Amino acid sequence: MPLWKIYHPVGAYTREDKHRVAKRITDIYSSLPKFYVDVVFQEVPQDSFYVGGEPASNFVRIHMDHIARQLTSEAAKTKFLARVEDAIAPFVKDRGFDWEFHIDETPFNAPSIVTQSLLV
Repeated sequence: MPLWKIYHPVGAYTREDKHRVAKRITDIYSSLPKFYVDVVFQEVPQDSFYVGGEPASNFVRIHMDHIARQLTSEAAKTKFLARVEDAIAPFVKDRGFDWEFHIDETPFNAPSIVTQSLLV
């Protein structure tokens, strides 16, 4: 189950942009049911986003969590990264944003912890 968190400057994306990005990201995972793919957009004010100790007004950070799925070969990684770049380039690179992303992969056999809040 992929979860993408996209941290971006305030006002960088319209509602329609977010919809289109989420659709393009979901399409990357064509072998999964669509409801497995989650995308969260997080606006970050300039005074709350720093790169190298300096305020960043033109930076997009993408964090991907891959839960129970892993890229197991160099060929799979290369193919996946090409699909990622193709999906996000019109909304990041082509708009002149500085950007980076990383992928965390949780092994399928990792223990799950479920927490629940109870109101007394």
